[in-house]
Amino acid sequence: IRDRNHGSFGATPTQVQDARRAWLRRIEASPERFFRNEMHDRLAEVRTTVARFLGIDETSLVLMGNVTEAIGVALRAVPIESGSNIVISSDCYQWVALAAEHRARAASAEVRTVELPQPGPAFESEVIAGSLDAIDDGTALVIIDQITSPTALRLPVDALLDRLRGRAPVLVDAAHGPGIEPEPATPDADFWVGSLHKWTYAPRGTSVFVVGEQWRDRIEPLVVSDGTLGPFPANFDYTGTRDYSALLAIPAALEFPDKALGMTWPELTATNVESLRCGVELVTKRLAAEPCGPIDLPMTTLRTAVVADTSEAESIGATLREGGVEVATSSRSRRLHVRLSAQPYVAPSDYERFCDVMLERVI
Repeated sequence: IRDRNHGSFGATPTQVQDARRAWLRRIEASPERFFRNEMHDRLAEVRTTVARFLGIDETSLVLMGNVTEAIGVALRAVPIESGSNIVISSDCYQWVALAAEHRARAASAEVRTVELPQPGPAFESEVIAGSLDAIDDGTALVIIDQITSPTALRLPVDALLDRLRGRAPVLVDAAHGPGIEPEPATPDADFWVGSLHKWTYAPRGTSVFVVGEQWRDRIEPLVVSDGTLGPFPANFDYTGTRDYSALLAIPAALEFPDKALGMTWPELTATNVESLRCGVELVTKRLAAEPCGPIDLPMTTLRTAVVADTSEAESIGATLREGGVEVATSSRSRRLHVRLSAQPYVAPSDYERFCDVMLERVI
């Protein structure tokens, strides 16, 4: 399958896979030496590399297995009392919303959902107004998406952080930010999370968790193990015996555009955005579909004329995969939405293939 859904699981280049296998061989040569003598130093080196890539202080970040785990840590660190509330958006990633619901239910709190408006000239101001209306003195945490998962829309994170300062803790879910946003990290947020397996070519099981200084003495891993009571961020290094080769391969992933493609990250993003624009133009001519918003990212969601509920949308996704196409499918207002992702290997023929499979098997 040529087309990869980078907005979900990404694709790891062979060079990065080779780097991971090299680390795995090194670990297997002497697990005792790695876990007892090498692990903390090697992970600290990776943290330094990732911090430099994100342009932030390395003492603020933790390497995590995935964004969902990091958000679980943040939800446990924030005091959530009976009668308080957690604020999310209507486009919040479904498992993040579930985590918020789970935490709120355990504390006899509630989750408030801000309905996002349709993209348009007033989009940013309406998002800000809706978010501010949902917040009150009982708000324990606000979760803001940097780029929405189902609709691939940028939200006005910096403006929201400025308006929310001092009113409630804020977690920025930037799962899609690293690799496509020039400065994805938001140091003003209480918590920031970003995936490295989506757009930065790292193996799956690689994410970043940035914690504001005021929270570092109360943040703890979900698993209590060796080092848990130690200082942040090293207290997250060892949470039980697991495969660290994915995290150790992150530097190879961050070097990939330059070494393999001869591009900087901004050049790569610009190339992918232009590819996607051309692809969407082709798709909208052949299918009854329209973009949900501006195409200013290498990922966009198209609204189709196909009527489908959530389970039907999932089934259509499986049908498309059987036809050799990988896209994210979802249902909004009982209409099938498909999210397309562009990378250098995606050619015009791949967009044609998507249309062919849609017409043959779905429409």
